[in-house]
Amino acid sequence: MLTAKMFASPQPPVGSTNRYNMAMFEQDYEENDYIGFEMLVNPDLYNIQVKLYKDKNRCLSPDHMVLFGTYHYHHGRQLVWVRPTGLEVEYYHGLPDAFELARVEDRFVHRIYYIPPFLYMSTLQEVPMNKVRRYSIKVVEIVINVVFLKQAWLVDFETSSGTNALEAFRDPCINYEPRKLAAEVKASVKKEKEDSNEVKQASAWGRQNDPWNGGPPSPRSSRSDSYSPRGTSSPNVKAEPKDETNNIFGKSNAHNSGSRTHARSSASLRRTPLPSPSRSPIRRTLASGASPRKYIDCTSANPS
Repeated sequence: MLTAKMFASPQPPVGSTNRYNMAMFEQDYEENDYIGFEMLVNPDLYNIQVKLYKDKNRCLSPDHMVLFGTYHYHHGRQLVWVRPTGLEVEYYHGLPDAFELARVEDRFVHRIYYIPPFLYMSTLQEVPMNKVRRYSIKVVEIVINVVFLKQAWLVDFETSSGTNALEAFRDPCINYEPRKLAAEVKASVKKEKEDSNEVKQASAWGRQNDPWNGGPPSPRSSRSDSYSPRGTSSPNVKAEPKDETNNIFGKSNAHNSGSRTHARSSASLRRTPLPSPSRSPIRRTLASGASPRKYIDCTSANPS
């Protein structure tokens, strides 16, 4: 049996898709009385600007967009802006001083990393693109649609049949403040740990007795280390000894090691001569009537 509260609860239309307007969210908030509704629909919480983008006809068009996150890296230079259309949420990326923004393809949405306040509305983004992360993306997109509904920039918006936008909107409203507080406490603990570590490492004996007060070059740097980057001296690595007195043939080459003639002679000595045959491999036949050659032994001949 339906109660009065269940009967008055806004029900999305039955069909393949569900459409929601601002009156439905306000009515759901009045009936369930959950916290965080006024905070998330407040436009001052977000960075909303008018940006230029290329529409489906490849024409530049201005429209309101909200700063959403960074593209491809957690702290990347390219920013991601979001533009809800009522049917879908479009993502655009570009540098902070870009004249126009480029569209992010749907297959690259997982490369977008949230920034506050959207960081506190979703789950961890370090996990793979599983079912929980996909639902988290839908929740954040619903929040953006509701913000644009509040500003009267949209009449209504559409979601898939398997998503109840009214229930999905309650989760970020309730969990926004606890997640934000937990992130601030975690950042504060990390900063205190880093500061205490700097104080502890600064008390090291080597740092207190180092006459170098910063800036290139360091007094401890050698002549060969004076051009090291950032003005810091590289460690003195002992090079292997080079024997310049004898080469591989046992001859001294220290006196003319820098001459070109020595380089050419050394290169010629390293060449292995090709073996030459003692006699010609071609066997010639004697002509008819010709006598073979006679070889005279000069050692046995009598001098006259």
